[in-house]
Amino acid sequence: MGIPIVDVFIAKSTVMVWAYVYDDDDALIDPTSMTITIKDPDGNVVVEDQAMTKKAVGQYYYRYRTSTLTTRGQYAGEILATDGIGEPAIVTLIAFSFRIK
Repeated sequence: MGIPIVDVFIAKSTVMVWAYVYDDDDALIDPTSMTITIKDPDGNVVVEDQAMTKKAVGQYYYRYRTSTLTTRGQYAGEILATDGIGEPAIVTLIAFSFRIK
């Protein structure tokens, strides 16, 4: 049985966004950096290029706390996993979304 994915949250809850980073051999690895950006339903950036918290090798999370005043609707986000620095850096974009009701 897999881990259930929740993508609808009630305002005044905490949205947990998880990211797992694997290499070509399907082993969990740590990139140089992991950042997250989240936009509200109106397209306003509510979280911009924030570092994600490392739980273990290749496992990262971000807590987005909402309140009763949080805009309801569909949120869009992206995570940038960057490995290396300068021109040879490899950047992987991971898109996600969730809804606040």
